[in-house]
Amino acid sequence: MMYLRDKELTDRLVIDNENPDYIIVSETCFSHLEDSLRLKDYLRRRKDSIFIFRCHECIDPDLNLFDYALVWNSDLVCGDRVAHIVPYISVSREGTVISDITREEARRKLDSNPGFCNFVYSHQSEPRDTFFRLLSQYKRVDSLGPHMNNSDAPVSRDAEDWYALSIKMKSGYKFSIAMENSSYKGYTTEKIVSSLQAHTVPIYWGDPAVTDFINPKAFINCNDYPSFDAVIERVKEIDNDDELWLDMVTQPMQTEEQHDKILRMRDENDAFIRNIFTQDIKKAKRRPVGIWPDTFINNFTGVLGTLHPFRIKAKRAIRKALRRFVPVKSRSALKKFLHMS
Repeated sequence: MMYLRDKELTDRLVIDNENPDYIIVSETCFSHLEDSLRLKDYLRRRKDSIFIFRCHECIDPDLNLFDYALVWNSDLVCGDRVAHIVPYISVSREGTVISDITREEARRKLDSNPGFCNFVYSHQSEPRDTFFRLLSQYKRVDSLGPHMNNSDAPVSRDAEDWYALSIKMKSGYKFSIAMENSSYKGYTTEKIVSSLQAHTVPIYWGDPAVTDFINPKAFINCNDYPSFDAVIERVKEIDNDDELWLDMVTQPMQTEEQHDKILRMRDENDAFIRNIFTQDIKKAKRRPVGIWPDTFINNFTGVLGTLHPFRIKAKRAIRKALRRFVPVKSRSALKKFLHMS
């Protein structure tokens, strides 16, 4: 769902699942059959509705299907049709989170003999699973979530307060494996933020532009190293040098410039959303119109779209049969008849 901070605007919106004027779609329309069928139904029945794509994972939208899109990809630009998702750090700034730690507080944490490193995930994903195993060869890494759990207190993403719980559990460690499920420019999620809020040193893999939003002095950025072996050598160095760890863990999460950039992005998001819902709905449509856009939609929503991979295989089989069994002189005419030339 999109986040609307304009209360006057949200009060004017009414949920209507049958005949909506605005349809907000997530990436599950490509991965869940029920959501896919619902989107196809809307595309057939509600051609004049405004379709808005709001992704939670790192995929780009098909702007033949959607009028507008909120995306992670910071390089994707298309007039007023696309805006960029504000990284989760903006959400954390507004919540009741752990503030920056002083050096004295960090030293007391060291004196309490914290654990070495945590790993809190619900699902399998590479390369973070590989890194977990490699780092575990140096020292025990505690997996606190459901995936590869080796502790007795897993945190589930289904829990209502899972984010606050994950911060609390991570706070008992020196390091956190904070790795995204994908490497994608602009895709900076809560993983590194919660690790910083827990006053650990995050070991981060994911967004190649993460330092646009996060202070590079506060974490280990795998993008800066040629291999995971080199990353682990850096972890060892920090683990064995208390002053080095204290220098990193007491760094601010963001520089002033980074925080100002987040605030600008949030204002731009508000303007983007307000523009969609406040203009005349007849003028809000942005999807292309015409024979080829209609052909694309018909293929996406109809049986032909569903069977497209099978059509390709069938054509290849027929071509192969033509080469083997049909005389050369007859082959060209038959191919034209079958619309295969």
